[in-house]
Amino acid sequence: MKKEVTLAMSQKQINRYHVIMDSLEGKVTVAQAANAMGISERQVTRLRNGVKEEGAAFLIHGNTNRPPKPCRNGRKSGRNRVPISER
Repeated sequence: MKKEVTLAMSQKQINRYHVIMDSLEGKVTVAQAANAMGISERQVTRLRNGVKEEGAAFLIHGNTNRPPKPCRNGRKSGRNRVPISER
């Protein structure tokens, strides 16, 4: 039995998923899908393979909902920041 997962996707990711699915179903060619999304045919092929293996989750960036690396561990960047009024 498959585990049900809820994904939060942006509108751009949803549109990409629909174009990729149309491509996988043969409704549009890889070239047409690339043109529709504004990316190369090679990237469409990569996305098609990823969606085939992992589903829609493949289209979500791995760092989604994570703080930037310089802000992890409760610290900001290593630089000393001086307010503009004190310069």
